[in-house]
Amino acid sequence: MSTIKSLKKDELLLVAEELGLDIPQNPKIIVLKNLIESSETFETDKEFLQSVIDGVLAEKAAKIEQEKFKLESEKAKIEFEKIKLEQLRKELELTNAK
Repeated sequence: MSTIKSLKKDELLLVAEELGLDIPQNPKIIVLKNLIESSETFETDKEFLQSVIDGVLAEKAAKIEQEKFKLESEKAKIEFEKIKLEQLRKELELTNAK
């Protein structure tokens, strides 16, 4: 269970957006924190606020996992291409040796 105090800037920004708050351009962390804490939702519906925070964190975790998978997939493709290249080099060596 995360609280406002433990959120990073990008997470605070997403929470503020989800709450429909008016966000100034290029806000500082403290501005976002104060904006959320002064919202009606913060005062009246802590449970909903927590569900918004949990949703933002879950979405961020899912994006990170997706990026990890994408990077691993790209890495596997590169390794496969390296193996193919090495095979071609060996075939070329055999052809030149004849």
